[in-house]
Amino acid sequence: MVKKGGTIVYSVCTITGEECEGVVRFAENELGLIETDARPIVGSGCLDSKALSQRFDPELDGAGYFIARFIKP
Repeated sequence: MVKKGGTIVYSVCTITGEECEGVVRFAENELGLIETDARPIVGSGCLDSKALSQRFDPELDGAGYFIARFIKP
């Protein structure tokens, strides 16, 4: 349970679109969550620092993973 205005962080050790951006789209479209900036960047291998979420390359950081941050309106 998260109160209104509360933060939810989604982190997963994969870089597949279905489990990363697909979950972000589901959270926004079906759950009404609002994606917010997941910075600061926590690793050197962030593949897309312009996006709100962070995706890390397994060849640069040792494990592929993804981080997204949401606010419950």
